[in-house]
Amino acid sequence: MGDFYSYNNEVEEQEEAIKLPPSVEQMLNQICKNQRQNSPDEEVRRLLLSIGEEGSLDILSKISVCQIRKTFSGFIVFMAKKYYQFETQQFYQQTEVSSAESFFQSPQIQIVHNNGYLQPQKRFSSNEPSEQLDEPQGLLKNATSTGQSKEARLAPVCAGLSSHLQEYKSENAQLEELLVAEKELSKSYEARIKELQKDLSAAKKEVSKAESSMAEALAAKNAEIEVLVSSTDALKKQAALSEGNLASLQANMESLMRNRELTETRMMQALQEELDAAGGRAEEECAAHNATKKASMEREVELEHRALEASTALARVQRTVDERTAKASELEQKVALLKVECATLNQELQDMEARARRGQKKSSEEENQVLQMQAWQEVERARQGQREAESKLASLEAGMQKLRVETSAMKMDAEHYSRQVSKLLFCPFSSLLGPPDLLHGSSSTCFNPWLSTFNWASNYHLDTNRLPLVFVPFFGF
Repeated sequence: MGDFYSYNNEVEEQEEAIKLPPSVEQMLNQICKNQRQNSPDEEVRRLLLSIGEEGSLDILSKISVCQIRKTFSGFIVFMAKKYYQFETQQFYQQTEVSSAESFFQSPQIQIVHNNGYLQPQKRFSSNEPSEQLDEPQGLLKNATSTGQSKEARLAPVCAGLSSHLQEYKSENAQLEELLVAEKELSKSYEARIKELQKDLSAAKKEVSKAESSMAEALAAKNAEIEVLVSSTDALKKQAALSEGNLASLQANMESLMRNRELTETRMMQALQEELDAAGGRAEEECAAHNATKKASMEREVELEHRALEASTALARVQRTVDERTAKASELEQKVALLKVECATLNQELQDMEARARRGQKKSSEEENQVLQMQAWQEVERARQGQREAESKLASLEAGMQKLRVETSAMKMDAEHYSRQVSKLLFCPFSSLLGPPDLLHGSSSTCFNPWLSTFNWASNYHLDTNRLPLVFVPFFGF
């Protein structure tokens, strides 16, 4: 068998299962049972068979005390590789130390490879020279005393011995050459051994240094471990306290969750009830809104009618006010005329009294009496006219006051109607008339109907910015 890495190429695959030695098979089954692993495949069995029973048992004994982390077959291959490396290194170390001595002790030994192991095999048998010498010694003992017979019998023996001697000489020459080569090889090995010893001493020093550093590191690590152990104990205590707190928190959390669920259910019920009530109220409000909307529409129609009536009543009131103002002006003129007449009558009465006084001095008593009677009659007529004028003046003043009161009442009613109608139907009128220059007729004549209406409204002391909408079609809109 050759190298470990090429054994798959040298061994042919067999259809039937590979049989291992009973001890190896028993230990293999025991490891599979204890480690709960599958049985290895044929390649691993071939590998164990190539190693041999002793090597396989050694590998399996080391595997049995380990914990298998990977597959069982892969672990066997890994350990077999380590086993080959260890055996090869051990063989070369033994060969370097005892190569010269083993060569002189057995010069005819040849090293061969058998099943992965290095074993000695003799090239010539050590008993061949003794067997060849036994034959002439027996011939010498059994030979007769005649010289010719001895020489005749010893001649082939000598010839054989001389041939063997020549062979031994040639072999000795070869062995001397090999000895010289081995001496040179031993010198190189000795130099190599010295180098290895130096390397070994350096390695020992490094190992001692590494051991000291490892000891220091180990002491530091032990101190760290002690600190970690103490901190771990403290953490364990804290963990125990935390577990207790966690248990209490979990209990509180569960109680809070139950309370929350109860509160949520109650709130949901209350919200559902409020939602139902709100829905009912919304329906009622919607119905009320529809009713209000309908009533507002009816009220709007009614207000429109009332606005029309108010506008007509306002126009009628304006006409009445105009008539009353005309009558008041006429009455004021009459009062002024009556005041003038009263003043003239008073003046005439004073004149007549003065004439009567003058006449009393000149005329006689009869004439004086007649004149006095006439004067008193004229005075009485004058006083009666004054009283009539004063009564007419009082009646006219009462009529004027009544007209003022009625006019103020009509104005108040008109303002009240205008305020009621303006809530729905009035709009700003100055925006409809356009710019101020158009109101005065400076730019165009297309607004003459508007201006006449505006002047009419201003003559009747109406608010031109709050005319009702019923007048808008009249203005051309």
